[in-house]
Formats: sequence, C-alpha cells, structure tokens
Amino acid sequence: MHRFKLGLADLATTWFACSPIQEAALSLRMWTHPGCYPLQSAAFERLRPAFERLDSSLLLSVVAANRWIPDFLTPRPAVPWPDFRPLGDELSGPGRHGG
Repeated sequence: MHRFKLGLADLATTWFACSPIQEAALSLRMWTHPGCYPLQSAAFERLRPAFERLDSSLLLSVVAANRWIPDFLTPRPAVPWPDFRPLGDELSGPGRHGG
C-alpha cells in the first residue's frame, strides 16, 4: 500500500480528467513493449496488420525505452471530460469522407 501526505497547496493543484490525447499516446506503449500488456494483446493483434502498414517510426519515437512519454506531449485537458460530439464526423477518419 502506498500512502501520500498532501498539503493544501497539493490538493489545490490536483486535477482529475479524461485526456484522450494521453490515452492515445499511452496506447503506443503496447507497440513498443507488447509483453507488458498481456490483457490487451488480443485486441492489438487484430489491429497489427493495419498498424504495420503505417509509417509509424516517428509516432513510436515518443515512447522512451522505459515506457515514459514526455508530459508536454499530453497537456492537461481544459475540461475534466471532453465532449467530441460537436465535431461530428471529423473524428471518424478520412475514409468516411472520401479523402
């Protein structure tokens, strides 16, 4: 068990939020360290053929050998739970728009 002692200043700067950018960046660790994520292996194996067709070298370079991802790549979200509904089909990918 870990215990943390937090002061008022610590609590004042604490932020709980869902960060889609961070989730996407952290998911890259599965490709660079597949043995560390056995529960996700089946899902990633289904995605592997499509992923391997991509030029992903630059993308995967953000994951360090120790699985660390620089914090500046995943800034704190502006809101605790982002709402993507106003973006509509923009997030569905280029295939849905003929591009």
